Amino acid sequence: MNELLELQKKVFTLFTQTNYDEALQTIAEIEEKYPEMKDKTSFWKACLYSMTGRPDAAVQTLRAALKEGYWWNPDQMLNDEDLKPLRELDAFKEIVEESRNRFEVSKSTGSSDLLLYPSDKHQVPMPLLYVLHWRGDSAERFSRYWAPERLGERIHVAFPQSSQIYGYHAYCWDDGKLARNEIYDQFSVVVSRVAVDEEQVILAGASQGGKLAFELALEGTPIQVKGFIVVVPSIRDVAGYQSLIEKAKGNFIRGWIITGDQDHYYESTVALHRDLERAGIACKLVVVKGMGHFFPENFADLLQEALDDLLR
Repeated sequence: MNELLELQKKVFTLFTQTNYDEALQTIAEIEEKYPEMKDKTSFWKACLYSMTGRPDAAVQTLRAALKEGYWWNPDQMLNDEDLKPLRELDAFKEIVEESRNRFEVSKSTGSSDLLLYPSDKHQVPMPLLYVLHWRGDSAERFSRYWAPERLGERIHVAFPQSSQIYGYHAYCWDDGKLARNEIYDQFSVVVSRVAVDEEQVILAGASQGGKLAFELALEGTPIQVKGFIVVVPSIRDVAGYQSLIEKAKGNFIRGWIITGDQDHYYESTVALHRDLERAGIACKLVVVKGMGHFFPENFADLLQEALDDLLR
């Protein structure tokens, strides 16, 4: 895991441990080294100030970032428990309203995008790892977790980006029908730009993107895949997957699910894995002790192991 991701994980861990002073120091380090993360760091700082009884500092932090052109998903701001102490403040309401205005303007400008590694056409078709970003992120930021440059010598790695705006340079797959259309369209772009072995396609993703990748893998059309790799998938209604699992029995797909025992979707993910096994769909479940809704530190090794297994 690269330095930025390590620092992000450290921030979240320190929040959980209520070690707020060190969390603030770590956020400051991210701001200094990665100024492009200002939309995230300003939000984290505001949450930290709000939680520690410093509402004025929280509002000042958000207002300063707003002046620089940043903004945040208005619903997230109103529903985030860390920001609850700010909800009745007029200054905070003004920030939310301005974020909502910018959100509405941005919704009309969103367009689907694609990152592809390597981008050059190979003579011999190679397998494809097709990865869906999680909610509230971009393809570029999300790609860092997968370190595609390490995999590109023997496999294509593609990251379609949704056109659905979630926040500042952040996207989601909330509209399922639109999401599927864009994912299919970008898949067609991939196979037109590089030589893909279409019998060696792996769908992958995390959180909302992991849930969607899992569903598309089981649906098996129009993209036929060999397997799936999903990280902390946002699985809620396990019963709702029964018919899909039944239909997928004869597709001979296999998969990997990587989650943490502290993830808020952990119980339903375990139940889903149990249903897959009962249906005869081969799926390896990796549970990382103490991990919440994030990537494991050894994800690069787990990803390599999963690809070796599914592409053998």
